[in-house]
Amino acid sequence: MDVVGELEKLPELTDSGRPAWQQPLLLLWAAGRAAQGLPRMALWLSVKDELNALFSQFRAPGDRSFSPDRWFIALAQTPFWEISVDADQTPAPGGSVSLSGWMAWRDPEGGLVSSAYHSLARDDVRALFSKEIAKRFFAGKSVADLLRLAHVDVEVSTEPRVQEALLRRVSRSIRVASWVRERHAHSCQVCGQRLMLPGGNAYAETAHIKPLGKPFNGPDAVENTLCLCPNDHTRFDRGAILIEDDLSIIDAITGKNIGELRTVSGHNVEVSYLAWHRDYFRNHV
Repeated sequence: MDVVGELEKLPELTDSGRPAWQQPLLLLWAAGRAAQGLPRMALWLSVKDELNALFSQFRAPGDRSFSPDRWFIALAQTPFWEISVDADQTPAPGGSVSLSGWMAWRDPEGGLVSSAYHSLARDDVRALFSKEIAKRFFAGKSVADLLRLAHVDVEVSTEPRVQEALLRRVSRSIRVASWVRERHAHSCQVCGQRLMLPGGNAYAETAHIKPLGKPFNGPDAVENTLCLCPNDHTRFDRGAILIEDDLSIIDAITGKNIGELRTVSGHNVEVSYLAWHRDYFRNHV
């Protein structure tokens, strides 16, 4: 899932013209859970107190719609979020049943959709995602607390010149990722699977062989990328599969050769990055 691109679908202002910070804040909180390896879905009553404290911390003077229960449900109308109940089962605004009472009774589960969760578990993607949220929804404010919330160990400047450079890097990252997926027709280079979604759209993810950002500083270039399905993306990022210089794929758990990396014309993987990936996991796991 292109989590940075999907942010364009979130409104920056509420109907009353105030900054719409609630959904982005909830997304940063969920990104932090992904970073820590916490469960993707959470029962409302198990996180209610945590979210109430969080929303109170970032609430601006005059904000009325700062109760997190509303946004825990409403975020399911975006591509990022899902809940364990159908939308038509939730209380209508101004109806006879209060949302807070219904939430306590039903205790719904909510969380990032699987593709967003796996994307935001990656340090490089989460950093880009969090920086974009900081710029779009919390402009002019200190964002250190926001980044800590999402477990991003990077500095963000509110200086316009720095922010413009950041946006150029974000845009380039999206172009590289999209090119790789389209070049492979959204088919996994490890297993060959092509996941189909409703509407006839295919889904795949772009993996960076040597991770972007500190401390690894891998390049955001096509030769440092693979097109993978979500399962193999996770396995690759955790060192469960390794790729030799001859493009043979090794199951790191069993040590067995499980196939050969699928390739297409125009996308040539740099073997030095594959060597770095192998050496890193063989020496650190």
